[in-house]
Amino acid sequence: MLMYLYISFSVILHNVLLLKYGTAIEVAAYSISGYLMAFYYLTAEGISGGMQPLVSYYYGARQFQRVKDTFKLAAQYGIGIGVGFVIMILWVPDFFVGFFSRGNPELEAVARWAIRLQLCGLFLDGFLVLAASWFQSLGLARKATLITLFNMMIQIPFLLTLPWLLGLNGVWIAVPISNLCLSMFVAVLLWKEFKRL
Repeated sequence: MLMYLYISFSVILHNVLLLKYGTAIEVAAYSISGYLMAFYYLTAEGISGGMQPLVSYYYGARQFQRVKDTFKLAAQYGIGIGVGFVIMILWVPDFFVGFFSRGNPELEAVARWAIRLQLCGLFLDGFLVLAASWFQSLGLARKATLITLFNMMIQIPFLLTLPWLLGLNGVWIAVPISNLCLSMFVAVLLWKEFKRL
């Protein structure tokens, strides 16, 4: 529930800020970015959903090496697909923008810039989804819930300060920067749990 709440929360806050610092063109560009983000996010969620029963089974059977190996395999695919997707977005943004822009040159220019900035750290969303699912699989629901809640809460200060300092660019880079900060914290939690196992 919190993962879907996070998406709704993020969309509303971005739309409000984009209308404050930009125009309807920026909101349309954010929609394009959102479609691309959802495509990867749902892919990462599918990988984490496939990982979850295996990790739970291995954890219950006290096969801790398999618990770790299953997470590593899911992370290789989930994060690897995300990194590949980001490289493609940075390399050929026109290919992705063209699906939605219908030849509007103003929208295409804004969307090219927007998706490059906003989606440069997209693979970190996959990492966070996988980590939350992994903790859930181990029966550590509090940690899983905290990751999802922090994912929403950490965006607020960045979305409130960066646009004030950088204008529209601040809106576009708030999510990648907040995801980077949260990912460092989550990586420490994962490392500690791997050591415990």
